[in-house]
Amino acid sequence: CQEMPQDNLVLRISYVVLRNTHHARRNTIMATEEIVLRYFLTKGVILIKF
Repeated sequence: CQEMPQDNLVLRISYVVLRNTHHARRNTIMATEEIVLRYFLTKGVILIKF
């Protein structure tokens, strides 16, 4: 009967880790898109200036 709580703990930890990594991945994708958009916007502004 001592294995059950530990298994639950492992499942809970893995669930939390998976959820956190999912959120982190989404945040990094959004940040990367923002950086790329900003980069192209500045490039476009520079091209328009010249």
